[in-house]
Amino acid sequence: MSPIASRRPESEEQVARRLNAGRIGVICAEICAICGFRDFAVALAKCGLHVQATSGMMGTMPDPSGDRYCGCLYYSANALARTITRMAEEEFAVTGLAPSYAFILMAVNEKPGIQPKEVSGIMHLTPSTVTRLVEKLVAKGYVVRRAAGKGIELSPTRKARASYPRIREAWKNLYRRYSRILGEDVGRRLASEVYGATAKLESSPPK
Repeated sequence: MSPIASRRPESEEQVARRLNAGRIGVICAEICAICGFRDFAVALAKCGLHVQATSGMMGTMPDPSGDRYCGCLYYSANALARTITRMAEEEFAVTGLAPSYAFILMAVNEKPGIQPKEVSGIMHLTPSTVTRLVEKLVAKGYVVRRAAGKGIELSPTRKARASYPRIREAWKNLYRRYSRILGEDVGRRLASEVYGATAKLESSPPK
């Protein structure tokens, strides 16, 4: 049996972690070129992730850890993604949902009847990924799917509406937590730059 065939299926938490880490890593890997290196490097340093600047940009940042890969933005961006994902999982644990599921549920709660295509745009996920995540929420009793013409509408159940305040509070707690570490202004600016970079990268033509 090949290694691929014998691989165990991923759990919901593993899928959500991989989606978050991979998406954030790809986005952050281009931030320097699009949004400027300085603020991103400062944010990484405050998280304890030391990044050396490339020539022609800001001065070299010290590397007390001696990590041989600290000068690679891809490596550091993924380290940051893992840290933020871990924080999110810890804060959202009180909801009983992984962060990716919780954010989809917020979108459905805030706009009953929303279509999967719109959720895909909000979450920056492929339609097939959204379909898979929604199926889990339907199975857990959080979401109801209804046919609407040629499309599908998603509506929250009573269980979803009851969980909404806890999800919102978990989101706020995550914001407070990383803001205490980064500083609120740096956290907001970094979030804005990442989101802007996402839109720019996704609209750019392929190589």
